[in-house]
Amino acid sequence: MRALHGGLRHWGADVGRTTVSMVAAAGAAGAAGAGSSGSGAAAGETRRLFVGKLPFLVSATQLREAFLKFPSEEWVRWGLRTKVPIYLVQTPEEALADPLLLEDGCVVEVDDPEVGPIRHVGIVKDFGTTPGRVNGAAPRPGEQTAEVIAEADAVGESTAPSPQEAALGEPIAGPLAGVTVIDIGLALAGPFGAAQLAKMGANVIKVSAPWDGWWFRAGIAELGEAGKRCIAINLQEERGLDLLKRLAARADVVMHNMRDGVVERLGADYESLREVNPSLVYLHSRGFDRTRAAMRLMGTDQSASALSGQ
Repeated sequence: MRALHGGLRHWGADVGRTTVSMVAAAGAAGAAGAGSSGSGAAAGETRRLFVGKLPFLVSATQLREAFLKFPSEEWVRWGLRTKVPIYLVQTPEEALADPLLLEDGCVVEVDDPEVGPIRHVGIVKDFGTTPGRVNGAAPRPGEQTAEVIAEADAVGESTAPSPQEAALGEPIAGPLAGVTVIDIGLALAGPFGAAQLAKMGANVIKVSAPWDGWWFRAGIAELGEAGKRCIAINLQEERGLDLLKRLAARADVVMHNMRDGVVERLGADYESLREVNPSLVYLHSRGFDRTRAAMRLMGTDQSASALSGQ
């Protein structure tokens, strides 16, 4: 087996000649999925996986035998049919030739004066008021030395006191102090962004399902949950949804990374929450580039890694 990853709700295996990255969709709190409690497994080693809320034991050998029953293309079609993110693991060369990544500008082609046309990573984050751009080929060694030196000389030495000196030892509030964020996401794609807001001073409240303790015991959870306060709420129950709406009524931001259609079924979508807070900022982290997101394909960090050739 070429790869058996032990990350959140993810496992991969060599099927025929092609590696498949399979990530069970996280979905809403309590939605069925599968994930391992460890980080990788050797052949024959047993790991505890989860389906919904229930653990079961499975070995790397069992997973390999299961994957080998069908060609990789059939696994991908099955994933599309059942709404489970399963994608072929591309090589870096295949990622640079991916037509949808080129269309979205995630991969760009520039004309290098020494080697000719080359492709490399383009604009992977979009900002509405300050859009990024690729200005051309990388500069030659020493090409901008004089420009950098002139810019440094023009700045000179600043005599203004630093913010720390100006505060005379008083703690400095972060730029997002006073902003309340409700995070109802799972794993990393959404919660990692909320963790960054917490680092900038936001009051981030993580809403977790009562059965999500396994995730918080995972070491990788520190990346996505640091700096937050947490409350366990079952959003599938009426009283749980009512509590979320009470939190949203006093919040500034609600963010999540659930699959399309899940928050609508729960009643936690933008239209439902803006009824209790018309000024609410609502963020839904998509799993892919614009084109694949428009196709309503599901994705996680592992499927993005598969797509990008990591």
